[in-house]
Amino acid sequence: LMNNYTNKILLFFFLIFVYVVFIIEQISYATPPIEKMQDSTVRVICALDNKYGSGSGFILGEAKYIATNLHVVKCVDSGGEISIIVSKGNVVSARIIHRSDYKDLAILELEKAIQNKISVEFASGSSVKVGDTVYGVGFPGAADESFLSKDNIFLSKVSRGIVSAKVKSDENLDLYQIDAALNPGNSGGPLFNEYGQLIGINTLKSMIAAVVVKPGEESPSVERMTSGEGIGWAIRSDELIDELDKYKIPYKIKTSTIGDKIWNDKLTYVPVFISIMTLILFIVTKKGRVLAQASIKTSQRFMKNANIDRVNRVGVPLLRAINGEFAGQTIKLTGSSSILIGRDPKIANMVFSKNVDGISKKHCMVGYDSVKEQFIVEDCNSTNGTFLMSGERMTSGRRYMITPGGKFYLSDKNNIFELIMGN
Repeated sequence: LMNNYTNKILLFFFLIFVYVVFIIEQISYATPPIEKMQDSTVRVICALDNKYGSGSGFILGEAKYIATNLHVVKCVDSGGEISIIVSKGNVVSARIIHRSDYKDLAILELEKAIQNKISVEFASGSSVKVGDTVYGVGFPGAADESFLSKDNIFLSKVSRGIVSAKVKSDENLDLYQIDAALNPGNSGGPLFNEYGQLIGINTLKSMIAAVVVKPGEESPSVERMTSGEGIGWAIRSDELIDELDKYKIPYKIKTSTIGDKIWNDKLTYVPVFISIMTLILFIVTKKGRVLAQASIKTSQRFMKNANIDRVNRVGVPLLRAINGEFAGQTIKLTGSSSILIGRDPKIANMVFSKNVDGISKKHCMVGYDSVKEQFIVEDCNSTNGTFLMSGERMTSGRRYMITPGGKFYLSDKNNIFELIMGN
């Protein structure tokens, strides 16, 4: 096969082809399009009588419209004016063309379309799952500290988290509970999935009114303070789509695919291009077609052996009960699915008897991250808590990464579980 120069070239491209197959198999490592997310996000200012409020928003409809929370632009009810800060030196006036008090949503029409900016793409609401990675983008006011450069106010900030739950408000509004950091100023900003597609509008975090006494002040003041870490809410984007339809504002809904991850990661452009050229070369030559068939069989054997080797080396993720009602039982954690432990047979996968003390209807979730090769345990706001073996109580809604061999317990040490890799 190595008798002439042409066959050497064919062999070289064959090796490149095998490499590309491996790249696609590992495509979950592709980088989320953060710059694209930031490019669609703007700062919203509502000014009245030399005072102003600041929030976030995102671009819609061929860069002619902005969506945000209604409470961000409420000053217009008293005669205030809205300005959109696109970038340094680029400020555009806007007016409200639609408002929903019930949904806390506002659609703004810009005085002129924004140049060189892109509108967000929507993800299908049905594609969003509990546990999905999300990115909140916006302009939290606390990040505009005086010791930082003034240009800092033009830079949108990104926080990463997961969808902790799908919930409804008292008014039956569809929301995502998320653990990505939200702060005053993030209101109205976009919530993206890992493909850079909009899934929600950041609107609220868990806060309470507290009496605060500051040094040098004679009387206390009432301020809003965080009442729980990693607890925030975003309005599901489906709620906004209903409003856009009323005004015939154009938008795109895109289903996430493996192709999105490929093209969002610039590092994969070259090998994918080479693979296409390789296939063309294989097709146009007789020897190439023979070699193509051989390469496909070789790559299939390669991937099959790699997967078998990985299973033999790592094993299958298992949840095993050490004691309690399920003592000795083992459950496999397959794919991206999670096991819900609790007493409610309508929602739980591992259902405790009603007479078992300390277990909530929806107690905790257990899953496995195949990329990080670690287990995930999350307390679901249980009454009596989920605990690490050190005795530390898990914060509800926060994902805890536990290495194989780790243990945790529900309520007390009469319900201990072990996380292991087995067959």
